[in-house]
Formats: sequence, C-alpha cells, structure tokens
Amino acid sequence: LKWLYDIIKYIGDRSRPLQEGEAVFKAGHLILCGLSEENPENIKSLCLQTSGLTSPPHEISIQIVKDVTKWKCVCSCKAGLSGFSKHIVATLIYVNKSVKLCFSIYTEYK
Repeated sequence: LKWLYDIIKYIGDRSRPLQEGEAVFKAGHLILCGLSEENPENIKSLCLQTSGLTSPPHEISIQIVKDVTKWKCVCSCKAGLSGFSKHIVATLIYVNKSVKLCFSIYTEYK
C-alpha cells in the first residue's frame, strides 16, 4: 500500500476528519493500535474520547484491502458508522507513521 496516498484517496474531499484526525493523533489520544489476532488484515485501535478523557475509549476497527474504496472502517463514536470519524483517521495516520504493527492485545485491554 502507498499509505499516505491511500489515506487521502479514502478520505476524499472531506477535510474536517483529516484535520481533526491529525489533531487527535498529535494529542496522543490513541492508546492502543495493532493488527487483529483473528485477521491480520484488520487493524484495531482504542482512542481516548476528547470530550471525556476518563470515559471508556472509542473502539476502532479497520479492514484494509488493496482497493481503497472497499476499506471497511468503523468507530464506536457517533460519527463512526460513516467510516470517516476523526478517530478512524487518527488510526490511519498512526499506521502510516508506524514502521511495523504488532498484533494487538486489544482483547486483553477490554
């Protein structure tokens, strides 16, 4: 994958999730991000809620395939069903900047 290009292609002309996702990433609100043990093509992450840092984190699931138009991205936040929440974008930015993702201990966290 050409990550940065693919992220921009996935987001399309939606500038708000990109700006807000970058802010979430820079704030260090992603507390866990890794590959799903069940399916290594899936990325799972947890992200602190910006409106309530002591509340349970948002759960993000991203299924990556070669065709960017077929990516399946879901977040537990209100905007998450659209597939374009700031938490999803923050996760994609994290993956873009990561050298290597490990298998997530996501289930152990919950």
